[in-house]
Amino acid sequence: MKISDINKKTYLKDIIRAYPEVKEFFKKYGLKCLSCKGIKQEIIREACHMHGINVDKFIKELKIFLESLDGTQRNLSKNKTR
Repeated sequence: MKISDINKKTYLKDIIRAYPEVKEFFKKYGLKCLSCKGIKQEIIREACHMHGINVDKFIKELKIFLESLDGTQRNLSKNKTR
């Protein structure tokens, strides 16, 4: 998944699968139910709405966070999940 592809309709599970480090970012915003069944069906817009988060700001900061990740660290994490 490319960072530029992330939008309001992106499933949280897809972001977590592509970027496992994002869990800490989600927790910062109060999205702590990362292990619940709903995470598999929830898109960014729904999660932000349920938690009172400005979706546009969330997506902007999410992309900045993901772009700031060290490429080596991200690749190592991907290999661990395979």
